[in-house]
Amino acid sequence: MASLASLSTINSPSGRGANALTTILFKSMFLQYMEQNSGYELDATNFRYRTYVPGSSLKVRPVGTGFSATTLTPGSEQLGSLAFMGDSVEIDITYKRDAEKKLNTIDQWLQGELRERMLAYGPGLEIQMFNGSGASNNMKGLKNILNGTDDVPGFTGHKGVVNAKTYQGGSAVSFDMTTVTTAQAAKFKEMMNLVIGEVDNPTAIVCNRAAAGRITTFADALKVATTNSDYAGFGTRVKEYDGIPIIVLNDGAILNDEPDDTSGSALTNTTSIYVMGVGEGVLSQVTNSGLYYQDYDSPTNNQKDQEWWEYAGQWKVATKNSVRRLRNLKIV
Repeated sequence: MASLASLSTINSPSGRGANALTTILFKSMFLQYMEQNSGYELDATNFRYRTYVPGSSLKVRPVGTGFSATTLTPGSEQLGSLAFMGDSVEIDITYKRDAEKKLNTIDQWLQGELRERMLAYGPGLEIQMFNGSGASNNMKGLKNILNGTDDVPGFTGHKGVVNAKTYQGGSAVSFDMTTVTTAQAAKFKEMMNLVIGEVDNPTAIVCNRAAAGRITTFADALKVATTNSDYAGFGTRVKEYDGIPIIVLNDGAILNDEPDDTSGSALTNTTSIYVMGVGEGVLSQVTNSGLYYQDYDSPTNNQKDQEWWEYAGQWKVATKNSVRRLRNLKIV
């Protein structure tokens, strides 16, 4: 049952590191979701894993005859490497001497300054987890793992992407969520039921703020809207669609400028939502550090000391039905 808190290394006698972890989780509903559902897994900088492919699990036999055995072949071995995302600040050693001699210190200012940085750091991790390119030392985000063109690593022929326009019908180039009519609500319900049904144990519908507003409007119209008033123990109010939490990302993680299916020159006016069920050995963030935090207060002989922090992580999609991306939703 791995969580960010349980895997983190906080070398911070000042307490700023513990405060940083709390602030990161407070700011990010998605990281709260990962914490609540054991969405992390401990592994090495360069890690290996095998995927699990669903197969037959039930046969019948007559009396006196055994089942015909199926030869199991290990899933293809996948290779992954952690991406490192963090920051550091330098502080002159003179301020450490002030603190040691209980003189006028900058501790209160430094705590506030670092809190502001952590309020931006959590949303930055969300951007990497969903929109990261996978190139130039960036994490490979779910948008680029589920890009609709490449197979999900380890699952031949499986893209993990559903095109919403299929449920709009006719010659539509996207699914229109800008207005709610009885007919459109019925189409939305059918689409969501089928996509949610493709995910084993779905525990979240993840989207941006604008999409969350439209999903909630449809949920109200369909009378399947509920609210969890203290999600993950952080006091966060989370709307639910038919009992599944709608996890809202901070700005920049999922955009509203994804292309529709207009032939020749696509319009960039759609977005995606992700239906997922995270967990160890299912769909997880692999990390060897959690949040690694190092105070500048640690003993050194430098004239300037660094206070630094980082998260090392990468997605691992170990089971085929752990996540779906529903793309081509017009919400603006």
